[in-house]
Amino acid sequence: LPILRRTLVPRKKVLRQLSAGVHNGHLLTLVSAPAGYGKTTTIRMWVEETGCPVAWVTLEKSDNDPKQFLMYLLSALGQAEEHLGQAALEVVENDQEVNLQRTLGLLINDLFDLDQPIILVLEEYHLIENEKIDQVIEWILNQAVANLHLVIATREDPNLPLTRLRVRNQLTEIRAADLSFSLEEAVEFFSEVMGVKLSKREMEILENRTEGWIAGLQLAALSLKESADSAKFVEAFRGTHRHVLDYLIEEVLNSQPEDIREFLRQTSILDELSPSLCEAVTGQAASKKYLQGLENNNLFLVSLDEERTWYRYHALFAELLKNQLLQTEPERVDDLHERAADWYEKNGFIQKAVEYAF
Repeated sequence: LPILRRTLVPRKKVLRQLSAGVHNGHLLTLVSAPAGYGKTTTIRMWVEETGCPVAWVTLEKSDNDPKQFLMYLLSALGQAEEHLGQAALEVVENDQEVNLQRTLGLLINDLFDLDQPIILVLEEYHLIENEKIDQVIEWILNQAVANLHLVIATREDPNLPLTRLRVRNQLTEIRAADLSFSLEEAVEFFSEVMGVKLSKREMEILENRTEGWIAGLQLAALSLKESADSAKFVEAFRGTHRHVLDYLIEEVLNSQPEDIREFLRQTSILDELSPSLCEAVTGQAASKKYLQGLENNNLFLVSLDEERTWYRYHALFAELLKNQLLQTEPERVDDLHERAADWYEKNGFIQKAVEYAF
């Protein structure tokens, strides 16, 4: 499961919506919104409250292979509830060609035998493009297992029978409007999480112009820390999400020392970051110190484990850093990927090595 920040804004309204879906016997909760709306954090907060076993799978593009997808899904279920899906996992591992009907039949039998509900979260589902995987999820939903509640977090609606589920009252939908911060939540986020104090009028302007978009508010708070005139900054804050984001990233990055900016650009090619991997890619021996500093400064770095060994950048932040890399050091891009491929190969991550080599 993703690691939660120490300080969070309580999301009472949207958490109630998520809980209502389970209490009403809905089979699927769809959390669909653009990047930067706090989908992952909100779901993570909610599953903490439920007290149910939780299987969590964060998907990548490489998970479009049905066999790999099923292995991850079944492994996650087995970690959440001992022996759950074990027979199905053995079939997937031992068969050269995946027998979906046999595999899913074994899984459904296990789910029916559970004496308590279990939550299965599929995060970043928009990366799934293989119709066979959509068919797997549809087949599971069609079985209508009361003990299983499926949660899908995605930037775009999946290719699943949502209309049918909606008509049957089996679907909970959480959209950008539900995830957006209210004025009260935005005020608490600024003061308690980001450590920025603004007047009520200034907060109203920012909340209105970002429409509660959490990433936009976070970027605004980072820029305000460096701004000498908060009132002037807030008054000038306007435009579409993309333009605001571009402007604020420039403001945030420009306030960082050049060595930090160089580290951010060069590591932007990485889907996940560790001190050792970053050192291999950048040649910077201080990579661990840089990562810890970025995390402490809330600079769009997400911790992926309890030991603070692996991280990832916020998706929007990573995209803009990549653009900056292409603009400032295009000749370095191939070399950085090659270094990443070498590190992954030496450390036994062959699939990742191949991806970066390509």
